[in-house]
Amino acid sequence: MFIGIVIRRDILTFYQQFIAVNDNEETFFNPTIKRIMSRRSIRKYTNEQETYEHIETIVDAGLAAPTAANRKPVHILILQEQEKRNELYKKNNRGRLIAEATAVIAVYGDTSIEESEFLLNNDCSAAIQNMLIAIEALGLGGVWISAKDEDWRKLVSETYQVPKQYKLYGMIAFGHPNEVKEAYGSADPNKVHFNKW
Repeated sequence: MFIGIVIRRDILTFYQQFIAVNDNEETFFNPTIKRIMSRRSIRKYTNEQETYEHIETIVDAGLAAPTAANRKPVHILILQEQEKRNELYKKNNRGRLIAEATAVIAVYGDTSIEESEFLLNNDCSAAIQNMLIAIEALGLGGVWISAKDEDWRKLVSETYQVPKQYKLYGMIAFGHPNEVKEAYGSADPNKVHFNKW
């Protein structure tokens, strides 16, 4: 049944009502910027399982991140087995979200490809941030779990039989969000400096 014609202006007008008014309205019309500003650390998830397609998209986004001299030392470990994730939690409190999330990713850097600790940290951090934004873009929620503790890194690597040349730099627990957080507003002007401090 023919109901009528919908033109582009009608569609834009419809979606405009859901976009917050701000001094810089153009920012809120850009879907990438909107996702970056909407991304928050989500620590509560429903029981709905993640699809392989979502995980693949998130991993692809992570591996698309830039690396120093394009050496690509970043490796992704997907932690699927619930039993192993529960075991991590039993042995270390840092594993609580790892056990509770429906999906978990660990990000490793290959020290045989990138010898600089500083650059390897940068490379893995860029991958993690890309994946967090991809998680947000897919309507999911995630949280960055640090790997600064040596005992935690060792436990995760031994549990998953990771070769010694790879160092854990961070993890992401994610799933379908079971909490809502407001998007970030404008940046604190005291944190921005032009031409001099």
